[in-house]
Amino acid sequence: MMTSKKKFKERLNPFNYFGNPVQKYLRYGKKLFEKEQYDQALSAYKMVIEEDSQCMQAYLGIGDTYLEWGGIQNAKTAIEYYQRALGIDFTQIHIYYKIIKVYDRLGDNRNIMAEKKKLFIAKTLKDNPQNAMANNNMGVIQQKQKNYDSAIEFFIKAVKKNKFFDVARFNLAKALYKKGVSHPDPEKAKDIFMLGIMELERLLRSENDPQMLLLKAKFLIQLDEPKQALAHCEQAIKLDSTMKDAYATKSMIETKLGNLMDAFAAYESFQSLKKS
Repeated sequence: MMTSKKKFKERLNPFNYFGNPVQKYLRYGKKLFEKEQYDQALSAYKMVIEEDSQCMQAYLGIGDTYLEWGGIQNAKTAIEYYQRALGIDFTQIHIYYKIIKVYDRLGDNRNIMAEKKKLFIAKTLKDNPQNAMANNNMGVIQQKQKNYDSAIEFFIKAVKKNKFFDVARFNLAKALYKKGVSHPDPEKAKDIFMLGIMELERLLRSENDPQMLLLKAKFLIQLDEPKQALAHCEQAIKLDSTMKDAYATKSMIETKLGNLMDAFAAYESFQSLKKS
C-alpha cells in the first residue's frame, strides 16, 4: 500500500511548482489554505518542517490555518505555533501582534499584557541588539516558557555587554541549572552544572547572597556532593531563615545523607513557613 506521505507528494506533482521541496510545500500549503482545505494545508506545512525544522513561514502557516479553522482549542494551538516561529526569530514584530489579536479573541487580558511586554522588549532589541537589560528581560521570558537554550543565549549577551550585571549572571546560572536538570544525557548535564557553578562562583566572590548559596547547593546535589551541598544550604538559612525552599532542599539533602531526624526537622520548618 502507498503511504499517506507518498500519496501527498504525488498529489503535489500536478502543480509543477519550481524550487526546492520547502518552497513547493509552502506554496501548496498556501493554496490549500486559500481553498479552505485546512487539514491538507496542515499536512503541507508539516512536510515543510520535516524538510527544514527552522522554517518560520511553515510555523506561521500552521498557526494561521488553526486560527482560521476556528474554535477555542484551535486558537490556542495557533498561539503555540506562532510562539515556535518567534523561537526562530524573536524580532518578527508582526507575530507578537498576531498573538495579541488571538488572546484578545479569547478574552485573555493577562496574556495580552504579557505579550505586550515581550513586544516592547523585542522592539528594543531590534533597534539595539546589545542592550543588556532587554537581553536579560527576554531571557527571563524565555526561561518562564522553558526555552532554556534561548534563555541562556540572551543572558550571555547581557553579561557580555555588562560584566557587572549580577542579576543577568545569576539568571544565567539558574537557566543552566534548569537545562541541566532537564537534559537526557547525564554526562552533558554534568558539564552544564559545572558551567552554572562557575557563574555562581564569580558572584559569590563579592557577596554571600542566600539565593545564590541555595542555588549552588542544588548544583552540588546534582553533582553528587551532598555534604558540600548541605554546608551551602545551611549557610543560606543562616543568612535568611525565612527561605522555604532552603528548608525543603535541606530536608532532601539530610535524607540523602541518612540523617532522618534532621531531615524531618527541616521538613517541619518548611511546612511551618509554608503555612505562615
